[in-house]
Amino acid sequence: MLKYENSILVFTQKMDIATNTIRYHEMIEGSSRRRIAFEEHGNLFSSHIFLLLPGLLESRLSFKLLCQHLSCSFDCRIITFDYCGRGASDALKRAEDYKMSTYLLDTEDLLRSYILKSHRNPAHTLYLVGSSMGGILAMHLIKKMEPRIHGLILNDIGLVLNWLSLFQLYKKINIPFAFKNNASIATSLNVHESVLERVKSPTHFDIEYEYDFMGMHFTSLLEAYTGSVNLIHHTQSVLCPLFVANKSKKIFPSLNLLSYPGANHPVAWTLDICKDVSRELSLRVKPKNTPLLLSYDMQKSKNLSLQDIKKKSLGQGSVSGAFHPTPTKNLNTLKQFIDTSKNYLKTEIASHPKPRGDQLTLLCWLKGLFKKKPNKPGKEL
Repeated sequence: MLKYENSILVFTQKMDIATNTIRYHEMIEGSSRRRIAFEEHGNLFSSHIFLLLPGLLESRLSFKLLCQHLSCSFDCRIITFDYCGRGASDALKRAEDYKMSTYLLDTEDLLRSYILKSHRNPAHTLYLVGSSMGGILAMHLIKKMEPRIHGLILNDIGLVLNWLSLFQLYKKINIPFAFKNNASIATSLNVHESVLERVKSPTHFDIEYEYDFMGMHFTSLLEAYTGSVNLIHHTQSVLCPLFVANKSKKIFPSLNLLSYPGANHPVAWTLDICKDVSRELSLRVKPKNTPLLLSYDMQKSKNLSLQDIKKKSLGQGSVSGAFHPTPTKNLNTLKQFIDTSKNYLKTEIASHPKPRGDQLTLLCWLKGLFKKKPNKPGKEL
C-alpha cells in the first residue's frame, strides 16, 4: 500500500488502513477536549463496516481475534475502540461522569462524525457487535440510527436482564476487591481507578430501559428495527443463560441463537465462534485482487502540473519529493489503475450538480493517457 496524505494523488492497492495502530477521535466538551482511542482494520471502500463495542471493563483488545478473522477473510472495515477511562482513551476529569450515557454519546459521535463520513462505499452494510454492556449500547444506537444499521450481534446479553442476574454479576465484580486494592486491579484491567468505583454504582446505568418485577427489558429499542439480530451466549451464563436467550427469541422471533456450553461471561471470541458468526451474516468474501483505487487531493492540485503527474505515475523522473515510487511499472497494472480511477472520478463528478474544474481536468488527462499504442503486456516502461 502507498498512501501519501500531502500529495495530489494517493496511490494505493486497497486503501488499506494500518492495523495495530492506535488512533484518536477527539471529543470536544465546551473548552475541554479528550480523546477516544480506536483501531481500524480493512479498507475505506469495503462492503461491510463493523463497529465493535466492548463490555463493562473490557478494552478494544478483547476483539483482537474477531478483527483478524474479519479483516483477513472478508471485505470489511472493522473499528474497535476504548471507552473513556479504559485502555488508551483519556480519563474523565470527574469520576461521576463515568456512566453509560457518556459511553453512548462517545460511541455515537465516533460513528457519525468519523466512521460514516470517512467511508467511501455508499452501498455498505453496517454491523454493530456488542459484548455485555456494549450490546445494550448497540441497541440504543439502533433506536437512534435504525435505518443505517443492518445487523446486530449481541455477546451474552439478551433482550431482558433479570435483577438476580445483575446482582450476581456485580457480586462477581466485587469479589476481587476484597483481596486486592483498586490500584492493582485497575492496572491489571488497564482501566482508571475511578472506573472501578463507578461501575458498582446504581447511577452508572443511566440510560433508558423498561422494567418490571423480574428485571430490565430492551425490546422497545428494537421496535422499528428490521435488520438481523444474532445472539451468542453461554448456556449457563450469569447474564444470558439458556432460558433468557429463549425468551429473547420469543420476543424477537427473527433473532438467531448461537448457544455454547459454559458459564463464562461474556463469550470469548475463539476462531470457531468467529467463523460461526461470519457464516450467519453471509459476508462478502475479500477479493483476492482488489482493484487499484485513486484518491485526489483537490487542495494540492495547483502545486503540480498534469504532465508532472503523468511522468510520475509512469515511474519517470522526480516531482519535488511529492511522490514516492509507484508500486509497479507493469503496464497492465497501471492501465487497471487508470481505468478504475476514471470510473471513480466519473462517480464523484456525477454526485455533484456542478463538477469541480480540477476533477474534470484530471478525468480528461486520465482518458488521454493511453491513446498511444502501449508496449507489450508485462514489459517495463
